[in-house]
Amino acid sequence: MKKENAAKRLGILALFSVLTIAALVSSLGTAFQTLPLNPDMAEMALIYQGVMHHGWVFLFTWRFTQDNQILSLLPFALVFYALAGVSGASIIIQGWLIFVVNAALTSILVKVATKSWYWGGLAWLLALLASPMTIGQPTILAYPRLFVRLSG
Repeated sequence: MKKENAAKRLGILALFSVLTIAALVSSLGTAFQTLPLNPDMAEMALIYQGVMHHGWVFLFTWRFTQDNQILSLLPFALVFYALAGVSGASIIIQGWLIFVVNAALTSILVKVATKSWYWGGLAWLLALLASPMTIGQPTILAYPRLFVRLSG
């Protein structure tokens, strides 16, 4: 009986892993459908470039930061852009990574509310597979506004 139960759990875990990989690939493809970039999507890249070229004083001259992006996203953006460089693809990948973190936070909230890893995992997959129409405007995948709302 224990062997069958372990095999069943392993099968479910394998299926979940395959579906997660497929959902991640699918959501990355959806993120790249946001091209061409608009200025809102590139705001963290612009701030990063300003800090790199003009120093930290640039943060005091930037007039159009939204909400608490500097406190919540700039540390991540500085590390990410220092490693990946600033390009259209890196801007979208950064937004996609934020989207993946949002999906993980959603699954954790569902797991805590339902006390079930099953429902948390299902929420993870559904959040990753959400269409741009479900999430809001198509650019949400590469625009960190949703993360700022959740973290602030």
